[in-house]
Amino acid sequence: MKNKLYAVFILFTLYFSTLSCMELASLKEETQKSRQKEYSRKAYGISADEHLTERVWVLAACYFEGSLQVLNANMTESRLKFSADDTFKAANGISSYNGTWKKGLKKDVFHHFSFYITERKTEDPSNTVGKPFDEAFLHNFMNTKFAEIDRTELKFYSKDKILLLRFIRL
Repeated sequence: MKNKLYAVFILFTLYFSTLSCMELASLKEETQKSRQKEYSRKAYGISADEHLTERVWVLAACYFEGSLQVLNANMTESRLKFSADDTFKAANGISSYNGTWKKGLKKDVFHHFSFYITERKTEDPSNTVGKPFDEAFLHNFMNTKFAEIDRTELKFYSKDKILLLRFIRL
C-alpha cells in the first residue's frame, strides 16, 4: 500500500512539475516576444501610439472667439498628420504648418503634449475672412499642453484644461 502511495505521489509530482515547466516556457516565450516587439519599435523609431501616426486627422472643433466652435462635417481642409519620426503636418485651408510634436507621460486621462511649429506657409493670402480662424488655429497649437488620445479622436487642451482642438480620424 505504501509503495502505491509513493508511486502515486511521484506521478503527481512529475505531472505537476511538467505542467509548471510548460507554463514557465510559455511565459518565457511571451516575454521574449514582447521584448523583441519593443526593441523593434525603438530600433525603427516607431511610436508606441501607432494609431496616432501615419493617419489623417480632420479638425472637428476649434476654440475660436471665446468658445469651442464645432465645424461642419464637409470642412475637410483642416487636417493633421503625425509621422513616426515625431514630425507633423497640419493645414487649415488658409495656412499649412510643419513641425515636431512631443507626447509625454500620462496623468489621469491626459498626456502631456506639445507642438513646435518650424514652418508656416500661407496657402491662400486672399482669404481675409478666414484670417481670424487661421490665427486661432495657430494659437491653439502653440498653447496645447495636454492631449486626450484614443484610436478615433484627438483632443488638445490648454494648461487650464480648456479644450482647444478636437480632431477625428479619417
